[in-house]
Parts: sequence; structure tokens; C-alpha cells
Amino acid sequence: MIKATQCIQCGKARVFSKTWSENVGTSHVTYTQSVCPDSVCQKEVELLLKNRHDVAVNRIHESIRRRKENRGKSLLARRATILAKTRENSRHKLAV
Repeated sequence: MIKATQCIQCGKARVFSKTWSENVGTSHVTYTQSVCPDSVCQKEVELLLKNRHDVAVNRIHESIRRRKENRGKSLLARRATILAKTRENSRHKLAV
């Protein structure tokens, strides 16, 4: 049985808008999509979730980029780069 959840924006009980089933491998999976009954609030929630997703994706891409960049460097060179960036960030915070 599926329990109703609350909207993360306004706190109203979410309603189920769509339910579908799929076979994944040897399992039968039932999906249920719920939305806020207030359409304006639902649009804000979708925007919020999209922004969170974009931030997470950007973080992953930056991590991959840094790993590729550091792959050819020695351990001492990587530590020197990290130390230089830390010093630069601390000077920038002090200047602001």
C-alpha cells in the first residue's frame, strides 16, 4: 500500500497522478507519480528539483574533470595545486 506524502513546498497532501508497471529483469515494479494539488506550487517544486539535479550533475562533471586533470600528475604536484587553491580562496575571503 502506498502512503500519501506531503508537498515539500506547501505541506499539502500530494495526490497520485499516474501509476504504471514495468518488468525490470525478473522483478515486476509498480511506479506511482504524485503531484501537489496546487499547480503553481507543483511548478515551483519541479523547478527546485531541476535545480538540485543540475547542481548534482555539475558536481559530478567537475569531479570527473578534476580526476582526468590529476591523473597524470604526481602526488606532490596534486598537493601543491590543492594548497595553492586553498591559499587563493582564503585570500579572496579575507578581501571581501
